[in-house]
Amino acid sequence: MTEPEFEITKDDIAGMLRYLRLTLPEHATPEKAIFLLEHYKVHYEILEELYPEEIEKILTDFEEH
Repeated sequence: MTEPEFEITKDDIAGMLRYLRLTLPEHATPEKAIFLLEHYKVHYEILEELYPEEIEKILTDFEEH
């Protein structure tokens, strides 16, 4: 069974924008948010295979913001 296609939602973009406003306000644009979401997806898949416990820490950080 294959995983469903990753689809970025408006909520995803809004969440990334909130995170960017807190951490890198000069980069807080919808375009940057989409770019980062797309690239994080690829990097997380690779990192998850190598360091699953680190992914949990990163996701917790996102949830807190």
